[in-house]
Amino acid sequence: MATDNVGASYISRRGGWLRQMRVFQLLTSSGALAWATIFTTVFVLSATSAWAGTPYVDGISDQSIPNWDYKFSGSYFAGFFESDWINPAPHIQYARYIVQWNAMNGAGEAEVHYREQFEAWLNDISSMGLTPDVGLTSYNGEYPSPAAVREPAGDNSWVYYNGARNYLCYWDYLQSKWSNSCLTGETIAPGTSPTVVREAGTENQWIYYTGSTGNLCTWDYLKATWNNGCLVGEDVAAGTSPAVLREPAGDNSWVYYTGAKMYLCRWAYVNAAWGNGCLVGEKMQ
Repeated sequence: MATDNVGASYISRRGGWLRQMRVFQLLTSSGALAWATIFTTVFVLSATSAWAGTPYVDGISDQSIPNWDYKFSGSYFAGFFESDWINPAPHIQYARYIVQWNAMNGAGEAEVHYREQFEAWLNDISSMGLTPDVGLTSYNGEYPSPAAVREPAGDNSWVYYNGARNYLCYWDYLQSKWSNSCLTGETIAPGTSPTVVREAGTENQWIYYTGSTGNLCTWDYLKATWNNGCLVGEDVAAGTSPAVLREPAGDNSWVYYTGAKMYLCRWAYVNAAWGNGCLVGEKMQ
């Protein structure tokens, strides 16, 4: 199945008549792309050379299907397309959509709207009997990544990451041997990454992450025991990860993150007490 770009829809008015014109990329059985210009009353096929060796068309790429005729549920064109280009089979079978890989995780207004658009597209193409062909991408170029610490004088190392079930997981390299485990506590928000600091001269460690509830959460490893908890304050922006700094000689720590209102926020652990606040200035992206 070929890859493609998003199709587009156009409306033009000539001689007092409203004529619909839609331009799609069509996915062909040979893996080539073909363009089709579709009118509500007649089909005019362009890119003739691409169609010359094409036995039939497999699918359509148009992410604006929910907006056909401004509203899919009452769209004349949708009914026409279904009866003439989808049924009876075998005609067009697939519909393609390019979506942010963690679209289902978004909690902000813009993210929720984006997810709802995708869900509406899924519902509409399913109602026509089409099979979804979904391609994942990262529009912001960010993907989850691990965090690691190492013993200053030795080979012992610890690598932490967001596991497939969104638990905090890790590989540790101790006494020249690797071992793997996951901690089943407050889950990590999908698509985000943990950050870690350790205490010099001991194995004590603190791992901070964006919890699935939107709070800043932590796992700490103190005196060979794991403890989990979350700090309830300004929520962390969906899809973002924290960063941490720790005082070399002492327990004071500062965890910085993108707040839900897109300001730079922090949790500070100073004199054995946590404090939360945000800096109101230029917003973060």
